[in-house]
Amino acid sequence: MWVINVHFCYNVQNSQYLENMKSYTLTQTRNQHGEVFDQATVEPVLITKQKRPSYVILSAESYQKLIDKLEELEDLHWGQQAQQALNQS
Repeated sequence: MWVINVHFCYNVQNSQYLENMKSYTLTQTRNQHGEVFDQATVEPVLITKQKRPSYVILSAESYQKLIDKLEELEDLHWGQQAQQALNQS
């Protein structure tokens, strides 16, 4: 499983997706790590620190799917940029 620090995501505090996630405090995560990791195999889990979103735990499979989708979107973006440049030349 991968742990991703979500502080660098845009507007994490107001993300509706995060509000709907199963969440645990950092203390709960330490005390119930088996439950947390079991839940992360089903869906991403939000870890909070001082009542604020801090980390997301997700399975390696979910992480790979996320990376694949990001790469696909990046390729689409750059393809569109190239097409626009060709159309303008």
